[in-house]
Amino acid sequence: MRYLGLRWEIIEVLEEDPALVLSDCEHHTVIQPDQHGEAHRRVPSTLTVPLFSRDGHDINPAVLDLELLETES
Repeated sequence: MRYLGLRWEIIEVLEEDPALVLSDCEHHTVIQPDQHGEAHRRVPSTLTVPLFSRDGHDINPAVLDLELLETES
């Protein structure tokens, strides 16, 4: 999918406080610290997009900006 001008992949759907967790498909990485706070590896950046507004009654406007792309076969 395309969001904020970049390609993302849905890697998880969160059920509680419904949201999509997206992973960057364009090789933009961030340094991931380990449990001791020391950086050892680079990983794709991730982004969580809530499906509903904070009050839970309306769709989050950001969801309307998600553009589904055709899969490659």
